[in-house]
Amino acid sequence: MNLIAQTKYGPVEGFAEGGIRRWFGIPFAAPPVGDKRFRRAQEPEPWTQARPCKAMGNSSVQFAAGPMADLLVMHAPASEDCLYLNVWAPEQAEGAPVFVYIYGGANHMGESAAPAHDLSAFARDGIVGVSFNYRLGALGFYDFSDLGEGFDSNCAVSDMIAALKWVHENIASFGGDPGNVTICGESAGGTGVYCLLASPAAQGYFQKAIPMSGLSGNATPHYVHELNNALFFEELGLTPAQAAETLKTMPVAELVRGGGAVMAKHNDAHQGIFLTGPVIDDLIPDYPWRMLAKGNAKDVALLVGTCRDEGGLFCMLGNVPKSWANIETCLRLGGGLDHLDAFRKVYGDMPEPAAAVAWCTDRMFWVDATRCALAQSEWNRVYAYRFDFVPPMCAQMGVGATHSMDIAPGLDTYDPSPMSFYNGTPMEVQQDIHAKLHGAFTAFARTGDPNNAAVGPHWEPFTRETRCAMRIDTTCTLLRDPNRARFDAWGDLILYDHAL
Repeated sequence: MNLIAQTKYGPVEGFAEGGIRRWFGIPFAAPPVGDKRFRRAQEPEPWTQARPCKAMGNSSVQFAAGPMADLLVMHAPASEDCLYLNVWAPEQAEGAPVFVYIYGGANHMGESAAPAHDLSAFARDGIVGVSFNYRLGALGFYDFSDLGEGFDSNCAVSDMIAALKWVHENIASFGGDPGNVTICGESAGGTGVYCLLASPAAQGYFQKAIPMSGLSGNATPHYVHELNNALFFEELGLTPAQAAETLKTMPVAELVRGGGAVMAKHNDAHQGIFLTGPVIDDLIPDYPWRMLAKGNAKDVALLVGTCRDEGGLFCMLGNVPKSWANIETCLRLGGGLDHLDAFRKVYGDMPEPAAAVAWCTDRMFWVDATRCALAQSEWNRVYAYRFDFVPPMCAQMGVGATHSMDIAPGLDTYDPSPMSFYNGTPMEVQQDIHAKLHGAFTAFARTGDPNNAAVGPHWEPFTRETRCAMRIDTTCTLLRDPNRARFDAWGDLILYDHAL
């Protein structure tokens, strides 16, 4: 069995376990340290001797704060030197489909080393799996480009593009087909997928995409960054002029403190604003749905996924508008107050907490995902799913089929953590849901069509006329144009689009 693979930069030695070849901790870019701290990803230095790649590389520095910090459990050391990727390959892989997964975590948390992101199931299914780390928080997403020389925008997106470039140039050595690559990501990782679809620099590096609960509207104008950066500078006691001199050498713990303040305070300061993520710039020239409408990803097949009650988790955590008064404040600050009556009409027949969950679900996830699906359907085949399964623990918590519920089924992982939302769900039920969604992902990665026997009904493509979405639950059903009145109430509204 060949466990040494040749890459563009040098040979790497992996290991075999459970009939799967694995290479962990392969550098795909230069360490973003020193004068590279706020610069876009650069190529790594080559090496000549076989590099042992048998353990996950360092994870990204984490910027967690507030209730989200309580969810953080690290599985690899956090460091600024974090740009490493991992490969899982079947023993006899040759020209196999490739599945690249991008983790989520609100642009401020997350790591590829988490057991929930293990891609062994794809290798068992004959698909080469790849995951990678990207920079987070102030190191990856905050737009400091107006501070002058040495501050690039969208460093994290550049990390993602560098990882995909590495896959394109090297994955054949691991048994993968660089012409059959599917990118997939959940939450902030799904946002990353939308940004890669929108980026001219990423064209040609993938042929299929699965954004899971991505926030395509989280690619925002610089105005949103100005508002959130003010919280960052305030926490650190810096003026922008002072920041230009100090950020490059500031201890990383101080950067984390500033980013934690943004994570904890952004919604209180500006109701309903997005937490800092990608910025519209040369890498992402416009909102993803507008770039898709222009045909930027015309050769890419798309499988768009959301959860029915995405907003349940966030309303419980208290970091989004969770009442009609909060929604009205958001609309006033964000430039959409003229939509309030329409929103009350389509959400107003629900109890206020349920209305807030539905409104936040649509504002953060579903409306912009539908805009992207509509745009891409003019160029290529698009499918959609809505994840409706509610684990018993989520039912007890009252959060419904909420955000992140589709990770374990999609990747076919079973999280042993005591914090797993699937604790208490009978194993046979978990396996059934996994067979449906993971089966869809593997089918789509192979052929661009998610239909599989476990789902049952025929999964029709999403078109402008039908707007079909497969409802994933213990029994799957095909939905046609769900919640159309809610989508129409949003119209072309984009909150916090520019200075008001």
